[in-house]
Amino acid sequence: MKIAFLDEVTSTQDLVKERIKRGESMEAFAICAKRQTAGYGKQGRAFYSPARGLYLTVALPEKMVQDPQILTLAVGVKAAELLMDWSGNSRLRLKWVNDLYLDGHKIGGILTEKVLGYYVVGVGVNIGIELFPEELAEKAASLLPGADFDRDFVVQMGQAVLATAKADSQILADYRRLSYLTGKQVTLQLGHGSMSGIVQDIDDQGCLLLASDGKILHINSGEVTKVNFV
Repeated sequence: MKIAFLDEVTSTQDLVKERIKRGESMEAFAICAKRQTAGYGKQGRAFYSPARGLYLTVALPEKMVQDPQILTLAVGVKAAELLMDWSGNSRLRLKWVNDLYLDGHKIGGILTEKVLGYYVVGVGVNIGIELFPEELAEKAASLLPGADFDRDFVVQMGQAVLATAKADSQILADYRRLSYLTGKQVTLQLGHGSMSGIVQDIDDQGCLLLASDGKILHINSGEVTKVNFV
């Protein structure tokens, strides 16, 4: 898989989508940048993207992806495993459905979008960022503050994402092992409403199993906005 390495872009996600729309490629490809000026995550929210962060987007042709329903979770597992192996820090966890957490702080996320026969998978990780804006200072963290990484590491991450195209439900056992939410009381934002409950597990379709009002609910979309220990 070819990876284009750039210094500064608006968004690797947008550049990959533009290339797809121009019909420039039929194979898997990726773009990585050292900085983003308009990086974004879920629901279009801004993603702080200065130097010493990993900003990588991989385009996977739809025909390659064995189980699209678990693709984001599978990428989370492979990204977390690589980051832990590279850094020596085994405390990295996955917050359903697409966030990477370290000691209760977000250090990155996965964004998956469908565009004209491709799954466009963005991986954004705070690798060595030392200073965050005031509004992020209490919520965000870096994997190894002050550290940097080379192209070989980016290639490894690209190959890890590429490998998830063949992932099946067996990878969910690894997701469960790394789950940040299991056993915690959470509040979920679902469309215009919200609900609370205690996370029991992740099912074989990648849904969140939530105990709420005496029932076990299978949640396939939504956002966890609050986490409490019980």
